[in-house]
Amino acid sequence: MPSISLIKTAGGVEDLNSDGQDSIGDQITYTFIIKNTGNVTLTNANLSDAKLSLTNVSVSPSTLSPGEIGLYTSTYILTQVDMDAATVTNTAVTEGTGPAGTGKVTDTSDNANYDGKYRDWETDRKSTRLNSSHEFVSRMPSSA
Repeated sequence: MPSISLIKTAGGVEDLNSDGQDSIGDQITYTFIIKNTGNVTLTNANLSDAKLSLTNVSVSPSTLSPGEIGLYTSTYILTQVDMDAATVTNTAVTEGTGPAGTGKVTDTSDNANYDGKYRDWETDRKSTRLNSSHEFVSRMPSSA
């Protein structure tokens, strides 16, 4: 039976302008891990994430044997909207095609909530948890 899973992780904010703060133009790197959790080979494994402007992007490899993992990495640049909201929220979806007659399978990203300062992400992300809508929510500290 075909089955697929998707986990999306986010690194901390990369301070591209070296101002020591999370600000417009800084970057978040997302890693997508797609796993064939079924017992048949999946083809055309891809993912979509509207926030990152990704639509049916092939993962590598795009053909996954049972238990095999495909990966994709993308970046997101913080905007004024993100700063005003003090959050970055997005959800990804993956899809793969099983053998003839078994159809397509999909999964929505299981993502962590991160509550705290971005700079502490690497230390604190082990304490992340899933929320009911499977959205990744990063909270930026309010400006002083």
